[in-house]
Amino acid sequence: MTLLTLACGGDDRYAIGVAVTLYSALVNLGPAVEAVHLAILDGGIGPENRLRLERVLQKGAQKAGRPVHIEFLSVDTSAFQVYRARQTYLNAAAYMRLLLPNLLPDATTQVLYLDSDLVIRGDVSQISGPPQEAAAAYAAPDPLFTNLQQSGLPKTCPALALDPQAPYFNSGVMVLDLGLWRQQHLVNRCLSYLEQYGGRLRFADQDVLNAVLAGQWRPLNPVWNTYALQWHDSPDAQVWHFVGPHKPWQIYYPWKPPWQAFAHYLFASSWFTGPEFVQWWLQSLGRMVQQTLAR
Repeated sequence: MTLLTLACGGDDRYAIGVAVTLYSALVNLGPAVEAVHLAILDGGIGPENRLRLERVLQKGAQKAGRPVHIEFLSVDTSAFQVYRARQTYLNAAAYMRLLLPNLLPDATTQVLYLDSDLVIRGDVSQISGPPQEAAAAYAAPDPLFTNLQQSGLPKTCPALALDPQAPYFNSGVMVLDLGLWRQQHLVNRCLSYLEQYGGRLRFADQDVLNAVLAGQWRPLNPVWNTYALQWHDSPDAQVWHFVGPHKPWQIYYPWKPPWQAFAHYLFASSWFTGPEFVQWWLQSLGRMVQQTLAR
C-alpha cells in the first residue's frame, strides 16, 4: 500500500494555517496515494482550536476518499524559547521540524514536511516519492536569499568551513529521508548547532538546516514552494507560501490569487461557521485597508 506521511504543526496562533495547509493538501491528492498519515506537531494548540482542527482534518479525509490516520504529537518547545531569530514572527514552534526523525516511528523512513502557512494547489504525492538520489532533504532554493552569505550564516560559514556562496533553501516544503537523518545523527547535529550558534540566527530553523545539511540536500522544483508575493511571476505554482510576518488569516488582499485561494480553502474546510467566516473576512479586509492607508 502506498502510504504518504505528511507533517505540519504550530502553536495556537498558527492552528488556522495548519488547517488550511493540510485540508488543501488532502483534497488535491492524486490517485497514487492509498493512505495518509498526518503527523500534527502540537507546539501549544489550545483545546478550542484543536477541536476545530480535528473537524477540518476529518472533513479533508472524507474529501480525500481514502484512509487518513490523524496523529497529534505533543512537542515541548520550552527548550527552544531561548533561541530568538531576528525575524520575530518566527517563534519556538518553528524548531519542531528538527525533531521529526525522533518523533516519528522508525518504520517511517520518509516524510513530507509542510509549513503552516501554505495553500496547496497540486498533488503533493508527486514530490514525496522515492528520491532519485540519496539526500537528507529535498527543498526549493530560496528565491530571495540565494546563498549562505545572504542568510543568517555569514558569521558561521568560516567556523564550519562552509562555502558562503553555496545555495540556501527554504524549509517550508521538504522531503526528508528519515533513515539518513537517523544514521547520521542529524537531529543531534542540529541541536548542537543551536547550542553553539543560536544567538546568530536570522531565519530560525531554516538557518540551522542549511548549516547542518550543506551539501546534503537536493533542489525541488520551485513550483512546490512559491512565495505568494511572487504570484504574478509563477502561474504554474503548485504551492503558495505566505512567507513573512503578515499571514493570510491576518490581512486579506482580495485581488491577489493566493489570498483568494486561502479564503476558498478556509471556507471549504469549515474551520469557521458561515457567520464566523463573514466576520473573519471583514476584519482581515479591514486590516488590509488600514495598512494601505498607513503607507
